[in-house]
Amino acid sequence: MGIDLLTADDLRTLIEITHRVNSTLEVRKAVDETLHRVTELVEADASSIWLLDDDTNEVVCANATGERANEVLKVRLAFGHGIAGRVVEHGKIYATGDAINDKYHAREVAIRVCYDVHEMLCVPLNGRGTTIGCVQVMNKVGGRMFSDRDVQLVSAFADLAALAVHNAALFTRQQEDHEAIRRSEQESRKFRHIVEQSPSTVAVLDTMVRSSTSTRRLWRLQDLTRRTFAASRTRN
Repeated sequence: MGIDLLTADDLRTLIEITHRVNSTLEVRKAVDETLHRVTELVEADASSIWLLDDDTNEVVCANATGERANEVLKVRLAFGHGIAGRVVEHGKIYATGDAINDKYHAREVAIRVCYDVHEMLCVPLNGRGTTIGCVQVMNKVGGRMFSDRDVQLVSAFADLAALAVHNAALFTRQQEDHEAIRRSEQESRKFRHIVEQSPSTVAVLDTMVRSSTSTRRLWRLQDLTRRTFAASRTRN
């Protein structure tokens, strides 16, 4: 997706968004703030970001703007269900000027959150060669269709958001790995301390080590005996 239709103001906004999402560890807050900015630029009434939950195979609303944002944030879609679910499944941009009657529209969700959608633009979040979610903007001011410039702007934002989400997930995994290593080292130190404070435990462990060594020697002796016996039968 190109950026040839974007204005100088659009490009400056994207630069600001890039700086914002890359300068904080509070990625969700940063993405939420910048989503509001993009929503204003494309003159949409509401917007949302949906992410694929690999554990449940559902598409979950992670960020939302608009008067029904709190209700939308509670929604989870089956993979491939609704326009958001379909975009996540196929990884392709989808736009409609009559979402309420669109065959892919999740009408039960619109009824639940009490929000009718007419114009909708849905763009995939692509990260590391796979679709991890999507961005939706809905109900353009004046009932107009979202333009090609809107598509370029939301697509550029989606690329930045996907990178931010990926980096946040990577950081979280690294933190979890470091914590697991720290706990393992802590348990190891506790064990060594217990052993050092208990002569009987030291004696038991020493016996176990000697027994293990003796067992290995016995196995080697048995193996040598079998090979010697086999060689003797071959000669005879």
